[in-house]
Amino acid sequence: WRKMFSPINEKNSTWTSYARSKLAITMLACHLNRIKGVRAVSVDPGAVNTSMTEAIAPRMRKLLRKIGIKSALINADEAAEAVVIAANEEQPANTYRKGRKYSKLWPFVLSAQNGIELEKLSRKMIESAFAGRNNL
Repeated sequence: WRKMFSPINEKNSTWTSYARSKLAITMLACHLNRIKGVRAVSVDPGAVNTSMTEAIAPRMRKLLRKIGIKSALINADEAAEAVVIAANEEQPANTYRKGRKYSKLWPFVLSAQNGIELEKLSRKMIESAFAGRNNL
């Protein structure tokens, strides 16, 4: 688990870390939904046109749209709408919000054991962050 979420010595570690953080959030939401009285949602609004995506060349943007990726570089309002809908609607079991629709979660995301391991790692990371904070 620690290796999976560690960006050290990897190409494109910023994007890898970003993608893995999205996976971790989805897994956490799935894990939290197993707790009675808790409701958590996971939303993938799409690739939002922000400062993060400014580095994508106009030619690549055009290609993404041409090959049928409709959600490529949506505006912030469309992304916000997906989040608001997901927060207010009853989400079907074992799904996450992907743009305007719900998509099924992968089996490894649904694994109760993976959720437990993610929670353990999260606790260790938080404890480590707070321990380091005392040294500042």
